[in-house]
Amino acid sequence: MIPREIRERLLDPCHVGSVMALASGMSGAKLFRCEGDQQSWVLRCWPRGTDAARVHEIHSVIGSASLACPLIPKYKTLPSSVPLGDQQSFVIDSAGLIWELSTWMPGDPLSYDASTRTIRAGASAIARVHQTLRKSGVWNRPSPTVRTRLDRT
Repeated sequence: MIPREIRERLLDPCHVGSVMALASGMSGAKLFRCEGDQQSWVLRCWPRGTDAARVHEIHSVIGSASLACPLIPKYKTLPSSVPLGDQQSFVIDSAGLIWELSTWMPGDPLSYDASTRTIRAGASAIARVHQTLRKSGVWNRPSPTVRTRLDRT
């Protein structure tokens, strides 16, 4: 169920007419495909306990990289409720859950018998995304998740 405040702040401005629940990925986030008048979107609800500062960090990196690489989704930004504040790219609902809306990136997983040419095209696309992210300068260190796992080890 999508809270009314999220519908009003994220979905209504994009004129979303239909919402379809999707299987969650490895992150444990709840995902929904949303169809608007002009565009398709993915609505994500981050798992409970996700740190807003971490989501902000992810959004700042991905948001910048998406300007240079069309393979990276763009976040829907909203005016800040604070006068002269920055644009917001996620909403925290009254239950403390973090929600975001980003452009739908079409595609399908490769089949187990995909051709070498198709696999190379996929690898090339992944390489372009990584090159764009590397240029941002943030990726000169392990991600916080990797750092936590290394520390635990």
